[in-house]
Amino acid sequence: MKSIESRIPHFYDVLDEELENCRFIEDLFTEAARVHGFTQMRTTSMELRERYVGATQVHASRIFEVHRVKEGSRYALQADLAMSMSRFVADLPSPPPLKLAQIGTLHRDRQPNLPGYRREFQQLLLGTWGVRSAYADAEIIAVSHRVLDGIPGIEPAYVQLADHSIFNSVRPGLTQTIRFDERGVEEVLAEVEELSPADRGLLVELFAPERMPAEDFVRLAGKTEHPGIQEEVRAVERVVARLRPMLPGVELSFSLSHIHGTGHYSGMNYQIFATAQAVPEPFLIGDGGRIDQLCELMNRNPVPAVCMGLGLTVLAQLMTPVERDQRVAILADLDRHGPDAERAEEIRRHLADRGMHPAVLPLPRRKWTSVLRSEHYADYAFVLVEDDRVSVRHRSPEGRASVERALGESTR
Repeated sequence: MKSIESRIPHFYDVLDEELENCRFIEDLFTEAARVHGFTQMRTTSMELRERYVGATQVHASRIFEVHRVKEGSRYALQADLAMSMSRFVADLPSPPPLKLAQIGTLHRDRQPNLPGYRREFQQLLLGTWGVRSAYADAEIIAVSHRVLDGIPGIEPAYVQLADHSIFNSVRPGLTQTIRFDERGVEEVLAEVEELSPADRGLLVELFAPERMPAEDFVRLAGKTEHPGIQEEVRAVERVVARLRPMLPGVELSFSLSHIHGTGHYSGMNYQIFATAQAVPEPFLIGDGGRIDQLCELMNRNPVPAVCMGLGLTVLAQLMTPVERDQRVAILADLDRHGPDAERAEEIRRHLADRGMHPAVLPLPRRKWTSVLRSEHYADYAFVLVEDDRVSVRHRSPEGRASVERALGESTR
């Protein structure tokens, strides 16, 4: 069955169809993380509210709280895996380099809340703490891309790189100014005295396209005269050089105009776009980047770090459903006719040995119709046991025939 929204808006009761898809993706992720030496962990879902809120520019109204009346205490529910994992690393007495992987549940609001949006959802996250090398950046992007590539019905489209520090290297906070100033990038840069006219023109030109091949950006941006921009372009070049052999043939793009997430990422920002049958246009499914400041914000303990998160809940809804074994419900009025109980248990054991996951439903005959028509059992075959008579019902002739064949084997 498909998951159903509860009476609390944007909170869902998650049912078997989505859960089976989740397990498939989780297994892919766990194995990919294991192969690349990431240690799996699970952070607590409860965080000290003031500490958590103080480490992010996400407005406190979007973070859910837990109020313990007896203690008079207030805690924040986990809203971001990278923040919680950085808190864990920051609290270690002397954190070594760590490669960590987590599958976690998040609680986060958004404004406005879109139809189908969930305030409680799951995410997959890879992160490396204590390493500045571009290899760490390239590795988490490549591993995340490979996970997506293994999900049926999901097609990775392209990887997009961005770097908030290109503008900030000219003047601290310039990226934020460009992001929120309604005048546009050209007028904002016209007032930046630290830039030469040639560099202003170059940045405006590179800002215009939504994205371009990453190698083209490195080549063109390398013409800048500003030493800070030159340094950031070299950082982009190092990531591209590391990533290219890890993902041969994959489209690597760069976007200078992508300046979202300025309150979270400290510089480089990475996104993975994909397509699905229900969403043929590329959509954002992987988001990450450098989070070098998070540990310091949590505990005044500077630790360089990089992370990449994938939306597990979204992927589970969009992927091609995993193949499921035939499910069976055995209907029998066990209280009315004693011998039916023995027969129902014999059928249950026999079908279970053949992977059909039978459920015995001991119901009076008058209640069978409601079960047969229920959407909860839409993909089930029904074995009806009544006075030692056995019959099979299924919405498809093929499904009925397969169960009848399996039952026939028990009488040989």
